[in-house]
Amino acid sequence: MNMKFSDSNDLERQVDQLLDTFRISYWLDEHKWFVRCDWQSYNTNSFGILYTIPYAFNQFLHLSQRHSKSTCPNNGEYWEFNCVKRLIHLHIDSFNTF
Repeated sequence: MNMKFSDSNDLERQVDQLLDTFRISYWLDEHKWFVRCDWQSYNTNSFGILYTIPYAFNQFLHLSQRHSKSTCPNNGEYWEFNCVKRLIHLHIDSFNTF
């Protein structure tokens, strides 16, 4: 899911609040389902991508100079994207047209 954040000043807090909605027993303990949020801030525009991990889609949008957080207990896990057939890389200057 692509999203635009409302306030560039407190992005990490907004990301944490979003991820907190998935940090409940239903997602983590019962189903062992995790999500990751990648985000990028450019001037007054702040964009993010929320997706499930392990990543299961054939297209992946990579943001240059991105930040990333997940609900996975080990943030280093699930960095392999075996299903990706199409990789789209957006450089920071591309956000004017996002």
